[in-house]
Amino acid sequence: EPEGWDDVRLSLERGEIVPVPDFKFPTQCDALQTPATWPINFAILKARVACGYAVTAAEVRAAQRWAFAQLHLVVEPGGAAALAAVLAGKVPIDGRTAVVLSGGNTDPADFAKVLASSD
Repeated sequence: EPEGWDDVRLSLERGEIVPVPDFKFPTQCDALQTPATWPINFAILKARVACGYAVTAAEVRAAQRWAFAQLHLVVEPGGAAALAAVLAGKVPIDGRTAVVLSGGNTDPADFAKVLASSD
């Protein structure tokens, strides 16, 4: 999840649904801007997922650049969040790890800025 919008991570840590503390926190991952997870989602995650991870905006941009350079894919910020966690070393991976990259819904000018940056 994007930093500041990591309500699932917080909920899993605390064992109860925790809403996003600041709805004005900026993020390019608009597809992942949920104010709180739903009870049915949380019940499934709580039973099957050990923890969640938060990624920074810079880590998301790095993942977008990597996907474009290595895979020739245009991936929207929210769709690059899981890859960002892997590339940042936040998620342990093994030979069976799969990362889903999704969405090309990104503004061309914004994506060009991401590609031109090196943060």
